[in-house]
Parts: sequence; C-alpha cells; structure tokens
Amino acid sequence: MAEQQDRQDRQDRLPGTKPSRRHPSAGNLTSRPELVREPPAPPTRPAFAFPFAVDEPATGEFVRYGPDLDDEALARLIGSVAGKRILDLGCGFGANSIALARAGAHVVAVDQSASRLAIARSNADEAEVRIEFHHADPADLAFVRAERMDACIAVYSVAGVDDVARLFRQVHRVLRADKPFVVSLPHPMSLMVDDDERPRVIQAADDLTPLVWPGDEDVEGVTVLPHSVSDVVMALRSSNFRLDLILEPTGEPRSAASRYWSPTRRLIPSTVIFRTRKDRS
Repeated sequence: MAEQQDRQDRQDRLPGTKPSRRHPSAGNLTSRPELVREPPAPPTRPAFAFPFAVDEPATGEFVRYGPDLDDEALARLIGSVAGKRILDLGCGFGANSIALARAGAHVVAVDQSASRLAIARSNADEAEVRIEFHHADPADLAFVRAERMDACIAVYSVAGVDDVARLFRQVHRVLRADKPFVVSLPHPMSLMVDDDERPRVIQAADDLTPLVWPGDEDVEGVTVLPHSVSDVVMALRSSNFRLDLILEPTGEPRSAASRYWSPTRRLIPSTVIFRTRKDRS
C-alpha cells in the first residue's frame, strides 16, 4: 500500500499530469489536498434597485448609468456639460447630480422621495456644490419653463413610472431642440432571471408584475415596473424623440464590496441605455 501511495505522489508531481480524483470518503490520500471552490456570495441588493440603493458615497467623478458599468467610457453619452443646464430625473441620493455639478453644469434635480432628497441635499452640501432640488413627480415638470434644458438624464427612474410616454412628453417640452435625453433602465432580460451562479428564468418576458425590493435599515424600498425595449422605443418616437443609440453593456464588479454584483452580470446585461435627441419637428 505504501509503495502504491509513493507512485501516486510521484505521478502527481509530474508536469502535464493530473492528480487522480478520489471519492470524498477516502479522505486526502495524496500529499496535495484538492481545493473546493467557494460559490460567489449573492448580491445583497438587486441590480434593479440601483441607484436608490447606493453602494458607495456620492463622490464619483462620472455619471453612473447602471450598476458595475464602465462609467468613464459612458461619459461620452452627453459629452461636456460645463455651463449647461442639465435635468436629473430621479436623482436618488444625488450622486449623478453632484458629478454633473462638479463638471460645471447647472443641475436641476428631481425626485419624488422626500427622504432621498434630504440625503441628496446633505450630500451636495458636503461636496460643496450648488444644485437646484425639487420634490416632484418626474412626469410633472410644470416648474421648468419650456426649452430651458440642454440635456436630461433619467437613470433607472423611468422604471418606476407606469405612463412613460407622459414623462417623455414632459422632457420633450423642457429640452432645447436637438439636445440629448439619456435614459437607462433595468434590462428586461435581467428581470427574468435570478442571481444564482447558474441563473434560472423566474419570470416570463411578457409578465408585467412589478418587482419590489423592500429596502433595509438604511434605504427605503424600490418598486420597478418592467418595460420592454420595444415599448420604450415606441414611446420615445411617439413623443418626438429621435433615437440615435441603444447600449446593452455587461459589467464587471466595481469592487469586492459591490452590493449588486453576481455572475449573472457577465452573461446578461443588467442595464439598457437609450440616447435620444429632441426632434425639431
């Protein structure tokens, strides 16, 4: 038996050979115990809760259009904002508004949650930037004069709106002609699967049942209404927006502490981004 074990140990040390696999009941019979790969930890917050369930302080340099994306590469979506009036619909805790203000923009930030706005104001004060905050429904922009804005972003906020065409018409009214409107949403494919290492389909593509994250001790809950890509495109076109770009980026974890990351993000994009412009007609 000892000679047989010695031969096995020598074979295990030879280059290009693989150690023979043993039944678990045999224990570690070789000098090199096999390593058991630990499954990745599940995300603590669903990707669709972004950016209202933030995972880092509001100190970023770039606008974040979705969880675990390459924000610097996506900065070209609205280009330089210095000296421009930018509307941030659904500003959450103000991270994107602060990034825009630091880049020299005059930011008008809107959110329907009073508690999130209070945190956003505190974050803006700490960052020493001036932002015009409004507590309002993103689809009700009566306080903004027509054709006043040079750009508008809506990061995941449209996902909480039932009548997206109404919101788009409001944005069309306040934007200047040919100016960009960038919308990011939870990708409908990502809402169909769970966050397991081997994702399973848990919801049909045509199932419009709202998804709810109940929140935790730090953040209030989020409700998302699934919107198909075709529905968003048709609503934009009917509101006289000209679509010039659709992105479906996959991501990489921003850090080991990312609360949104799961292996599913490498297989299925969590975010879909639309860049449109106000049509002159």
